[in-house]
Amino acid sequence: QIDLPGGVAAKRTYDGIEIIRQTQSRAETGKAAPESDAAGKLELRFVENGDILQAEEIPQKSYTKWIDYDKIDGSLVIRSPQAEDFFYFNDKNCKFVKDYMVNEKIPKADREKQLLLADGSHMVYFLGRRISNYYKVTEDTRHILEITVTGG
Repeated sequence: QIDLPGGVAAKRTYDGIEIIRQTQSRAETGKAAPESDAAGKLELRFVENGDILQAEEIPQKSYTKWIDYDKIDGSLVIRSPQAEDFFYFNDKNCKFVKDYMVNEKIPKADREKQLLLADGSHMVYFLGRRISNYYKVTEDTRHILEITVTGG
């Protein structure tokens, strides 16, 4: 288990990663939080493309996204947005995550509570909302990472 900003922790399970909202932080008590409630689960599944990809097969649901696994440069991290975070909203133009949250009218008090999946400062997936166009699956994609957010 690892503590994340905003009183949230990520816990590895057999099925994937479970996101837990802690009612009392370790920083306040100096030990593990006695009570927590499930804030959701993040499930990751690796898929070989093997010519099965067709546009109508790509999930269009807000809580299931496919990304091009081979475009990931470093390691993926679940965290709250940071000032330098960006994503591509089309093939050529990028946008700061902060500006996106303002345009989406996410209240300022709630912005640090949002979670995203990041590859360095590049936002891969704003959980429950959108992925960066850079990681979009295309006919050239060889390996797909399916990300599903449930619960919470």
